[in-house]
Amino acid sequence: KAIRRQRQMCIRDRKCYNVNIKYTYWSAIMQTEITELLLKVGIMPNKQGFKFLLYAIEAYIEEYSTLKKIYERISPAVKSNVYTIDSSIRNVIHSAYNSKKLEKFNGMLGIKVIDECPTNGEFIALASQYILFNGEGR
Repeated sequence: KAIRRQRQMCIRDRKCYNVNIKYTYWSAIMQTEITELLLKVGIMPNKQGFKFLLYAIEAYIEEYSTLKKIYERISPAVKSNVYTIDSSIRNVIHSAYNSKKLEKFNGMLGIKVIDECPTNGEFIALASQYILFNGEGR
C-alpha cells in the first residue's frame, strides 16, 4: 500500500506541475501583451498605477467581474488596499488622457471610442477586449 500511495502522489504532482507551467507561460505572454499595450497608449511603468492596471486587466481577462471584485482579488498580490488601487489606476488613466497619448488607442481600435477621459472600468474593458482579439497569446 505504501508503494501504491507513493506512485499516485508522483502522478498527481506531475499533473499539477504541468498545469502550473502552462498557466505561468500563458500569464507571461498575457502580461507582455498588456505591458506593450499600456506603453503604446502612453502609460509609463514608473507610476504605481501601471502595475495595478496590469494586474487588473489580467484579472478581468481571466474572469469577467465587477471592478470591486477585481480590486479585491489583486489587492493581496500588490499589497495595497482597494481604494489605493482605484485611485492609482484613475491617476494613470487621467495623466495619459491629459497628455493626449490616450488618443492612440482610438487608432489602434480602428474606431473612435474615447471622446472623453474613460473611467477605470471602461479602460480595463477596452484594453482586455483589445488583448483578447488582437493578442498573440489567443
